[in-house]
Amino acid sequence: ELTWLATSRVDPITGEAFPELEPKHFSWNSPRGWCPNCRGYGCFYEGMQQDLETKGHLFDFRDGEVCPECQGDCIGALGRAVILRTKNGTQFTLPQMLRLTPAQLSKATSNIDLDPKGKAVAELVLPEIWERLAFMETVGLGYLTLDRQTATLAGGEAQRIRLAAQLGSNLSGALYVLDEPSIGLHPQDNARLLDSLENLKTKGNTLLVVEHDEETIRRADHVIDLGPGAGQAGGHLLAAGSPNTVFKSHKSHTSKYIREGITHPTHGQ
Repeated sequence: ELTWLATSRVDPITGEAFPELEPKHFSWNSPRGWCPNCRGYGCFYEGMQQDLETKGHLFDFRDGEVCPECQGDCIGALGRAVILRTKNGTQFTLPQMLRLTPAQLSKATSNIDLDPKGKAVAELVLPEIWERLAFMETVGLGYLTLDRQTATLAGGEAQRIRLAAQLGSNLSGALYVLDEPSIGLHPQDNARLLDSLENLKTKGNTLLVVEHDEETIRRADHVIDLGPGAGQAGGHLLAAGSPNTVFKSHKSHTSKYIREGITHPTHGQ
């Protein structure tokens, strides 16, 4: 089998040329980067037929069928042809990297073989990537590959991925406002989440968390308890201060339930 290679970006016979690479060539959300056959979806879904036909594309496909052109990789041929090599001789395309777990991808990207210009760029980009991958590990998502479709995720998994995207950066001096981040989390994963939030705080960030989870309240530096009820029955400041200070309040329903528990209608305390 013969394979013809060229050192230039232009074919001297056909005149076909590769464009200068830019980030959009690796994005399935951009017309420059998406697979022209499936328009960046990687597979076909019900109702997509009519959408493609209105844009001049004529296809006959079954719901859920993987795109035959990109084989589910979502990006076009140019993006799929670009290779990153590691120092041990392994090479990856972007779709191949997205099939890795966070730990595998961290290992692969820490060993990329780059020229001086590439190293200067990577030093700015890779630390934030590693931080987000590490956060996925911390909140118990280390088993997910990065090409996993959102529609296949459980509610708790989707919640943690959103948190990883927002919190897995290397910022400091920022204010984060989180609305009930513990929803959908297993208790073990909730503890991991709180550890990650503690790490975020130690970097010099401020966290404002709206929560009803007892473990989260106990880990807070300062608690503001509003009530006494919800909606129109609320709006009053019942207690504020450290968790122990709030737990001693006699106005707060939260402190009462934490001190005394709640009586079950059939099982008692």
